Order: sequence, then C-alpha cells, then structure tokens
Amino acid sequence: MVTISEHDHRVVEYYRKVAESYDAEYAGAFWRQIYDKITWHYIEPYLPDAGVVLDAGGGTGKWAIPMAKKGLRVLIYDISEDMLKVAVRKVEMAGLQERISVKVGDICKMDFTDESFDFVLAEGDPISYCSDPDEAVSEIYRVLKPKCFVVAGVDNVY
Repeated sequence: MVTISEHDHRVVEYYRKVAESYDAEYAGAFWRQIYDKITWHYIEPYLPDAGVVLDAGGGTGKWAIPMAKKGLRVLIYDISEDMLKVAVRKVEMAGLQERISVKVGDICKMDFTDESFDFVLAEGDPISYCSDPDEAVSEIYRVLKPKCFVVAGVDNVY
C-alpha cells in the first residue's frame, strides 16, 4: 500500500468530491473561447510530430484528447483515481483507447525511467497543487527525452 502525505490526501479528497462535475466548471464561454484557445495556442507548436506524451496531472483528459487526435500516444498521469475514471469515459467516447492510457501516480515521485517521453504537459496547475513543486519539476525533466519540450501552467499572484 502506498502512503501519501497529508497534503496529497487533501488533494485526492478534493478531486474525489469534484471529479464528476469538474469539466462542467470549465465549460463556460470564457473557458472555451478564451482560456482553451490561448492554452492550445501555446501547447500545439511544441508537440512532437510523433511519439509518447506524458500528460502530468492530466485529470479528466482535457488536453490528452486533442493531443491524441493529432496522432500522439498519451499517458494521463494523475494522483486522483476519480479524475482518471472520468478521463477513461471521455477517451472511450472519443474512440481513442488505442492512443490514450491512464495511470495513477504522484508527479513528485514518478516511476518512469529517465528520458521516457517526447513531450510533457503539466497544464491545469498540477505543479502548483502538488506537495513539492521543485521535486515535480525535477521529475518532469528527468522523464523528458533530450531536446524535447515541456509546457506547464502554474498558479501565481497575477
């Protein structure tokens, strides 16, 4: 059995409560017409033409699905099993089961070998909400192949 910190436990509990309604919270016009378009504008140019993507803290698969539609293989990695259950349903509805897989885990302690991924996305602030942001960034770069890109979103005072 994996032991998690009190901080991580609070994160898991929060997402357990909101997993089923999470996407609805971000379905309004602002999110669809502004946030989503701006975010995709800064993700898409850095995607590889082919390869394997780690969607670190990928939750319900919001960004995994469009990346998979571009022909990439995507692993959604999230500490919340409940968010990943929603992602699995969305992946099945999109018919992308051959391109997208999910795995429960902590971005601060990833069990992947070094240089495993052709691109890493950490959008939706998983670095901001994890127990150790410095360790999460270190882990993200550890699993990224050389000369490949990371795109990450973080909360800040602005």
